Amino acid sequence: MSPDTFNGKTIVVTGVTGQVARPLALALARDNRVVGAARFSDAGARAELEAAGVECVAIDLVAGDVSGLPADADFVLAVGTDRQFARLAEVVGHAEWAEDERYRTNPARVSHRSELEGMLEESFRREPRDIWLARFGRAAIPAGPVRGPLEALQSDTARSLAAVLERNGVPFVASPIRIDGHEPRLDFPPALDEDGDRIRREFGLPR
Repeated sequence: MSPDTFNGKTIVVTGVTGQVARPLALALARDNRVVGAARFSDAGARAELEAAGVECVAIDLVAGDVSGLPADADFVLAVGTDRQFARLAEVVGHAEWAEDERYRTNPARVSHRSELEGMLEESFRREPRDIWLARFGRAAIPAGPVRGPLEALQSDTARSLAAVLERNGVPFVASPIRIDGHEPRLDFPPALDEDGDRIRREFGLPR
């Protein structure tokens, strides 16, 4: 990833109507395509986000329906509380933001979002995506990359779950069905008519 990780990207922000996620989404929307996901029970909050260029998608994370979210996003960041904002401020090297009256509460951050957005962008552009993700993880800030199918299958997560198996140098997506103590077979498809004679004999068919 280039240093311009958060410029011209597609970013999904979940819980976008929250006290911290909303000003962050507003800050990122200037130079990125930001898709905000929430239930949107507050029509005013949705209107404010849409006026700033945030694409609002109503989802129900409890039900697991995320079909309205884009498949080509680069990054997902979910910051839902003021405490998480304080940790985010510390991660980007500005712990003093959490005590600054301009940013300490959500209404204050909304009122000063232009200056906050500039400072966040300046911070995020200094490092590539993976470095930020590692820092967010250590700080217990919900965040994660959005991967394409190939990247997902090559990820550490896929390896830890044994989601991809290999035989004779050929990778296969593993079966999602797991049985304790049983290792699933991994066979290549048979060659053309490889079992033809056996099947014909079994069913009494002519050769």
